[in-house]
Amino acid sequence: MRVLVLGAAGFLGSNLVRRWLADPEATVTALDSLEAPLKANLNNLAKIRDCIRFIHGDVRNRPLLCELMAEHDVVYHCAAQTSHSLSLREPLYDAELNVLGTLNVLEAVRHRHKLRTGHLRGNRFRIVLSDADPAYVRER
Repeated sequence: MRVLVLGAAGFLGSNLVRRWLADPEATVTALDSLEAPLKANLNNLAKIRDCIRFIHGDVRNRPLLCELMAEHDVVYHCAAQTSHSLSLREPLYDAELNVLGTLNVLEAVRHRHKLRTGHLRGNRFRIVLSDADPAYVRER
């Protein structure tokens, strides 16, 4: 299993990386922008750095995401700007990272699926929403 964790130097991402490293069948790629306002910390990955492929990159870089999607079976999107106070001070930065970054991830998944199948229909991938209100999540 080839696993890609976006936002891998944050709390959630680094714990997902550790979880997947416990699986001997998994190879893990960790991507993070390491931007200071996001408080991501490469020290979260220090003890396992030799066991992963680390990419200093950003979810706002759609060509990079498309390239990485083609190489992985599972993708976790943990990259986000989560500070309420920063979102009030820098709303454009917040939207660029959280909204456009997430859209780039979804578009890269769609692009990957289309390349593999030649069309966009089918059930070869699924998107799982975490921490979502059940009222907004429809089971298929």
